[in-house]
Amino acid sequence: MVAGPLERDRFEDLATESSWPPPAGTTQMDTPLGLMIRRWCAPLLDLEPYTPVEDYLARRIALGAVDVNRRFLRAAGLERLLLDTGYRSADILGPAEMSAAAGVPAHEVVRLEAVAEANLAAGGEAKAYPRAYEERLALAARDAVGLKTIIAYRGGFDFDHRPPSEASVVAAAGRALRRPTERLVDRTLLRHSLWAGIRLARERGIPIQVHVGYGDSDLTLHLTNPSLLTPLIRSTAKPIRPERLMGELNSLLAPEDIVVADASYASIWTTNYLSATKPGTRFLAPRGLAGLGWGFPMALGAKLAAPDSRVFCLVGD
Repeated sequence: MVAGPLERDRFEDLATESSWPPPAGTTQMDTPLGLMIRRWCAPLLDLEPYTPVEDYLARRIALGAVDVNRRFLRAAGLERLLLDTGYRSADILGPAEMSAAAGVPAHEVVRLEAVAEANLAAGGEAKAYPRAYEERLALAARDAVGLKTIIAYRGGFDFDHRPPSEASVVAAAGRALRRPTERLVDRTLLRHSLWAGIRLARERGIPIQVHVGYGDSDLTLHLTNPSLLTPLIRSTAKPIRPERLMGELNSLLAPEDIVVADASYASIWTTNYLSATKPGTRFLAPRGLAGLGWGFPMALGAKLAAPDSRVFCLVGD
């Protein structure tokens, strides 16, 4: 959603993520997405379905961006919006504007690399970069409900998954400050951004979205395979990832063992990452019953019912 009127060229640019123009003699409005816009969006602007593109764009301009955005968003039946503010943020509405247009709460998802690029653009001394980035990220994410990384675009997932040393970050920041670029591509600074995000996410109790981006032109496809992140997920670095904890527990379970998960995230990690591949394996979880605090007494009951079995209890919101 944009704040001002859209001429045809800009409208078509926003109607695709392709890096190439449409074939000669066609437009983006001839694509399946373009046809869907003309079929479903046109009636919301008081036009007939599949109205000509020129009429559609003229009607948008006549109504004005505020009215158009309100009509579209309120017809979508949304309850809440989560917005990645790190892409084309100068072109699109922010969380407050989107909330006003949609009439529902809107929350921000902060892109780690965008914060790092802003930190480099602000200049300063290389030795101050690590701390300055962490402070800038904490400030940018003060009201955020999540973080996001696009490290797949900037070099792929086959990077050193250990946190970089402060000295290496300072050296990389010095190189980046001496030769500024629009996009952050230095692998050491990308790793620093990711690990700063991991620490902040753990502290705030918010998730990190790892964007893969299959099909985008600015990546090397085989380097965006999520399985390349396995060393990071299994890393012994702190904070310990829940996936690693579940993997360790998975390797210990015997068929006669019983796993009890408390409500909320404990049951999510259990059901997503433990394998019930052995006959007799049992998971007990109160998903959907809002039974926080249920896990420990249930584990006691399971042990009384099956005293010869080991009982594992996972708790924590």
